[in-house]
Amino acid sequence: MREPSTLEHNEADFYLSQDIDTLMIMLGRSLTKESGAELAPETAKRKAQTWLGSFENEFRRRICDDWGYCEKRKNNRLDKTSILAVSIGDIILSAVGQLPVLNVASILIKMGLEELCGCRKD
Repeated sequence: MREPSTLEHNEADFYLSQDIDTLMIMLGRSLTKESGAELAPETAKRKAQTWLGSFENEFRRRICDDWGYCEKRKNNRLDKTSILAVSIGDIILSAVGQLPVLNVASILIKMGLEELCGCRKD
C-alpha cells in the first residue's frame, strides 16, 4: 500500500461523500461514448449496474483473492476510507481503463467489500 497524494485523497473524499445512486449515475454517464449526450439518471444507473456486473468476478479476483482484502481490512491504515479507495483504485486500474477509477472504487466500497469477498465476521 502506497501513501496517496493529497490530490488522490481529495478526489477519493469527493467520491466517497456521494451517495451510491449519484456514483452510479456518474459511472453510467462516463461509460457513454457520445460526446455532449447526457444519459437520464435511471438509464445511467442501469448502464453502470450492467457494467459492474460484467466485472464482478474480475474485481473479486483482484481485490479478494490476489490482494487478500479480508485479511488486509484489519490494517488500521485502511480505517481512513480514502486510503482504502485509493488502494482499491490501484488494484482495479487496469480493469477499468479510462474510467474514473476512484468512482468505481467508491461504489465497490459502498456496496460492501466484505460481501464481495465473503469475509467472515470477526
